[in-house]
Amino acid sequence: KMPPKKKKESEKPVIDEKFSQVDISTSDPRTVVLLLDSPELSITCKACEALRKHAEKSEQNCNELKELGAIPRLVRLLASPDQPARAYAVLCMGAMVEATSVRRVLLKTACIPPLLEALKPEEELVTLERASYTIAKLAEEYSFKIELQKQSAHKPLLQLLQSPDPDVQRNSLKALGLLLEHYQCRPEVKEAGGIPALVPLLVSEYPLIQELTLKSLCSCMHDASCRSAFRECDGLTQLVAFIGKKEYSSLHTQAVQALALCLEDTANMVAIQSSGCLKQLLIHVAESTVPDMKRNAALALAKAASNVVNQKLLHEQEVEKTFIQLLSSEDDGVCMAGAEGVGAMATLSSGKQAIGQEGGLEALVTLLGKENGGVRAAVIQALVEVINESPANTKQLSECAGVEALVNLLSDSEATCRVCAARCIATMATDDALRASLAGAGAVGALVQCLSFQDSAVQTEAAQTIALLACDAAVRDQFASGGGVVALIKLLKCSHDSVRRSAMWALSECARSKEAAEEACKLGALGIVQGLSSAQGKLGGFARAALTSLVDSSYAAKYWITGKLSQTDILYECEFFDAGLALSSAGPFVPLAELISRPLNLNLPILTVNLLTMPAPPAPPPPVEEVPAPSSALDGSQSAQSISGRTKSRNTASKAEGKVKKATKNEKEAESCISEESDETVALEKPPGLLAPDPGLWSHISYVKTCILTLPVARDQVQQLARYVSDKMGGPVHKTGTFGFELSASEIQQRLHTNLVPLGEVKAGVFQHRALLFKALCDQMGVGCSLVRGEYGRHWNEVTLMDDQGGSCSPSTFVVDLMFDVGRLLPVQTSEAVAYQHF
Repeated sequence: KMPPKKKKESEKPVIDEKFSQVDISTSDPRTVVLLLDSPELSITCKACEALRKHAEKSEQNCNELKELGAIPRLVRLLASPDQPARAYAVLCMGAMVEATSVRRVLLKTACIPPLLEALKPEEELVTLERASYTIAKLAEEYSFKIELQKQSAHKPLLQLLQSPDPDVQRNSLKALGLLLEHYQCRPEVKEAGGIPALVPLLVSEYPLIQELTLKSLCSCMHDASCRSAFRECDGLTQLVAFIGKKEYSSLHTQAVQALALCLEDTANMVAIQSSGCLKQLLIHVAESTVPDMKRNAALALAKAASNVVNQKLLHEQEVEKTFIQLLSSEDDGVCMAGAEGVGAMATLSSGKQAIGQEGGLEALVTLLGKENGGVRAAVIQALVEVINESPANTKQLSECAGVEALVNLLSDSEATCRVCAARCIATMATDDALRASLAGAGAVGALVQCLSFQDSAVQTEAAQTIALLACDAAVRDQFASGGGVVALIKLLKCSHDSVRRSAMWALSECARSKEAAEEACKLGALGIVQGLSSAQGKLGGFARAALTSLVDSSYAAKYWITGKLSQTDILYECEFFDAGLALSSAGPFVPLAELISRPLNLNLPILTVNLLTMPAPPAPPPPVEEVPAPSSALDGSQSAQSISGRTKSRNTASKAEGKVKKATKNEKEAESCISEESDETVALEKPPGLLAPDPGLWSHISYVKTCILTLPVARDQVQQLARYVSDKMGGPVHKTGTFGFELSASEIQQRLHTNLVPLGEVKAGVFQHRALLFKALCDQMGVGCSLVRGEYGRHWNEVTLMDDQGGSCSPSTFVVDLMFDVGRLLPVQTSEAVAYQHF
């Protein structure tokens, strides 16, 4: 056998250790995502490009890549030292960031620093465009916005505003505008020179860039420091010039919004006025055909007019004419803005005058008939300011059919219209002639309807306006007859203090009408007002004023509540009653109609005074044939004796009275006068009241008018009347004795089957009865007399007479003694007067 051959050492095999190139073709995104981890730059770039194309197809694909873990790998590539890798990663991230879920995952990563690094000017334009776009998308999220601010993202974005590429400018402006929505970013942008960088972009050839610039400026102008910087870089002039260019008409609305914010500062207003730009702006507003621009400009100027200095500057430029011109626009929004401007300028007195002279009132009244409730509300609000404290404008408003328009607005469906219409009418009510016009146009009835409107502001204004109109008697009568009292009493029970205060005020004015006061008392107003009169603050003050008006129109209520009738409270042609201290102190006032219906109670007699209804004249006797007397001499003797007896009686009385002269007629002749006065009463057809006629009271009245009123000295009249009252009430009473007046009152109650005791029926009375009769008779005679109710059944009268004793002719007030030393005049506050009043 041949031995095996040995290999030569020089013939060793050559081994290739390099990995052969592999061309991979895959459609699985999982494989491509894994390729992002490749150390080969070309593979990484190709993978990013493939993923970008896949993500751009749909948001679902973006979510798929997120689930495959593409986001952390892309964030890592954003920080790669290789510029191509960073560029492709930015492109892929820009595609995936469209998905909301992707942005939420990015929030948990450190993606912002590498993205801001990609905004350096030396980067390629495509990288800058995609990086700025990605930041703009991220800035839509509030959390990213805060993080971008912390990372000072505005600085690289401001640098990109100078980029020659419009897409980079667009994305940078969009991102910057989103950042400026946060107030803390605005001063930082200003400090970084952002305002001067933004202003030149207003003249960009791309409308989208102009729009984004205006949006950023609007956000900046909310900051005072930004407004100052904008003024310093001549931004106001450029902004007004921008508004004047018709080719930018689609952007005028946003420009005006930015300008409106600038005009809030007085310094900006002075600058724009001194440079002539304000005048140009007004011309642009008047000539513009863009309704939104006109509306926003008017609102901006109206807002600026809230400052007094700005207001005067605007008035110098005759801005009122511009506002009035806007009122004739067919666009409701423009009309509303014009009305708001008119109202703003009307707070200046010279502005009011200019509006009246330029036909502003006629234009406003015309718009009150608009179907748009917003227009009507804006116009009526302007009218409130235009006529406030301006008699000339108020008169002009009435001359251009303003009264009828205002009355119609009181029935408007808009509460604001009703409120402001009531305010305008309240302003006009200060003029006497206009009050008559308002009443004739149906304002009172419309205001009464407003009292029932379910809105507290409407109710408040309506009640206040009624209070102002009610100074005319005709208005009070219309109010009472139109059901206003019922509506007003309901408001007294309202839970809103402002409504109740206004209702109290209106009631205090309307209660000056007797009919209104009586109806209010019947509806329980006195009880409500009494309960509120003790309240603190304004409510209690208005309640006390209303209570005063109510009791002044009803003396019975006044005496019930206060226990006093002054000398000016004259009982004349009225019905009065005194329930005594026991019933008056037990609760609120009870109307006469209710007292009449109460069951008989002998322990609570109620004295009544009926000066409204006189007794009917007695029927004439039937005719009787004349029969000659059997002895005319006897008749003559008897007649002579009768006359002699009466004369002797009169002479005796005259001597007893001292200073009183002989009476010219006897008591029987005086009582016969009732028939004559009754005839006159029947002829006048006085309306009957609730009380039955009181012949006894009218007999007293006839006597004192005939026999006491003729006395020449007031002191004699008072003293003689005191003796007459005492005589008719049982004569003088001893302080230690007893007097059976209770039995007399009970007998009358039983006989008449009622608690009401006519004063003329009382034949035995004490303090209460005598003081009331004395007051009633003094008022009929025209002698000033007060009636006061004290404690423990004491009642007394006070009269004021000239004290001619001791050479003094000054008036003095006296308490009249009707009980003990009848006719004695006790000076007030003396021990004798105090003893009569209290002991």
